Amino acid sequence: MTLQVDAIKKHGGDVDKMIGDAVLARFDGNDGGHRAVAAAREIQLEIAAGDYPRALGIGVHTGDVISGAIGPEDRRDFTVIGDAVNISARLCSLAAKHEIVVDAALGDPDFGPLETVKVKGRMQSVSIRRLCIAPPALT
Repeated sequence: MTLQVDAIKKHGGDVDKMIGDAVLARFDGNDGGHRAVAAAREIQLEIAAGDYPRALGIGVHTGDVISGAIGPEDRRDFTVIGDAVNISARLCSLAAKHEIVVDAALGDPDFGPLETVKVKGRMQSVSIRRLCIAPPALT
């Protein structure tokens, strides 16, 4: 988790919360999506180069969110909610180990071909691209 939090901060993101073994981060501004992808790449590269017991998949999606204090007065939490948050979580679920799954607009030439997927809770399909950053093969 420290590796992830450090990369997110380095690229100008903010860790909204940790949910089990997942991290929800937000990157504000017009270039937020690209900074999120840069952080995701750094995380996957460091994990691929290191000796970590687990691999992870990362999902990145851009869109509008509602940000603020959410919940009743006795259980209020400052967070982000909305369709973009839900789609990000779905893309994370689609990501295999060592993989970054992004909405198609964020994929650069390193990413694979355009795919169209259905995600839970949404009637419209989502266009995505994938990038795998696997560790070097053991010899």
